Amino acid sequence: MARNVDECHPGARMAGLHLKEALRAVFAGDLDQAEVAELLDRFCLRARRHERAAMAGM
Repeated sequence: MARNVDECHPGARMAGLHLKEALRAVFAGDLDQAEVAELLDRFCLRARRHERAAMAGM
């Protein structure tokens, strides 16, 4: 029987929402190039960390 995301990976939904909001800030249009680069670097690090955590829980 299939379980929902929250049962399989506690906190995954909240982590996904945080990632979405971080990426939204990049495209808001009110940041300079250095700030965008820093936000994208952080976004990529968090996304990789989130992916590894999800794979470890399988």
